[in-house]
Amino acid sequence: MTKNAKILLGVGGVGVLVLALAYIFGIDRRTVLPLQPSDTQPAVVLRNRTLTVRTPTGTETLFVPDRAEIKVRTSGRVEVEVRDSGLTFQPGIGAAYDGQILLAADAKVAYWRQWGAVVGLAGTGHRFMGYGGASWTFSYERLNNTSLFVAYSTRSTVLGGVRIGF
Repeated sequence: MTKNAKILLGVGGVGVLVLALAYIFGIDRRTVLPLQPSDTQPAVVLRNRTLTVRTPTGTETLFVPDRAEIKVRTSGRVEVEVRDSGLTFQPGIGAAYDGQILLAADAKVAYWRQWGAVVGLAGTGHRFMGYGGASWTFSYERLNNTSLFVAYSTRSTVLGGVRIGF
């Protein structure tokens, strides 16, 4: 078995371990916010990935990673359910750097608030390497699908970069 195959097997094993632990410990948590209806102000303002909710005790702003549900009950009660962590599949492209600029194609496979776990390929021309690492998503309105990532590659190098999810 070659050195690169051992590294790839190790990175894959760590990824499977992380996903198994996430499943066992219930990483898919939800936050439910009760809302106070009003005729003068909206109870919920959802702009891309930032959710502002007016509750009976004030205003609360949340970063919405991937999923949010707004439910209006027949009684008029409005509930906002936000999943701030869980498993996902969000493909992305971007640029990475490990001493040279590389083209990157990856997928976010898990998230916790603005943090995510990514796996992908990076390289130039015909030489590509696999990588696995962590990403951080911007919460700004215009950059809501853009992340910075740091990863460890199958060539035993650390690389960093920018990814755009779609």
